[in-house]
Amino acid sequence: GHFREQREFTSAALAPFVETGLGLKSRLHPLAAALALVALRKLPKTIQARDENYRLFREALANVPRIRVPRTHPNVGRGGYFRFIVFYEAEALGGLSIERYVEALRAEGVAEVQLGSLVRPLHTYKIFQKEGLALRQALPFGRLAPRSRRTYRPGDFPAAETFSATTLQFPAFTEPVQSLIEQYAAAMRKVAAQHRKLVSSN
Repeated sequence: GHFREQREFTSAALAPFVETGLGLKSRLHPLAAALALVALRKLPKTIQARDENYRLFREALANVPRIRVPRTHPNVGRGGYFRFIVFYEAEALGGLSIERYVEALRAEGVAEVQLGSLVRPLHTYKIFQKEGLALRQALPFGRLAPRSRRTYRPGDFPAAETFSATTLQFPAFTEPVQSLIEQYAAAMRKVAAQHRKLVSSN
């Protein structure tokens, strides 16, 4: 699997890399394969249902202040539906931080909203920022890796960092959820209308 738990690490040298969660997903068992085959047969209907929910979500957010939905070009299909992503413009709401905005949304019952920073740019993980023997041991086939390699630091990919810091994530619903989407939009309009009060209470 590609998940790591702190308790799996006994090496102090490798402990800093526990946050990464990178690895091979090569543990497919027969039941998982059977479930995947069934899911693949349903994939066109799943995509169609999520397309419809995304359309409803996009329309519901059209009049929500300072929320922008990424554009999908007419001749392009969306490549994935891990989550529905929207951009948040903090400066236009008096500098209301995205963290405070999410907190206020959750207080209005939008429990599923997540910060875009939930998905960090890869270059901010220590495994891509450090060199050395411990790192080569941590990487797949690490002993075959070059003795030196390029490392990264915050600021190297400003577009990725901005995307992570200024987006909100909502579930990519498959079942009909129009009423829930409308409740999301209503909560976002309410929070935007009260942004001065929220900023002053920080």
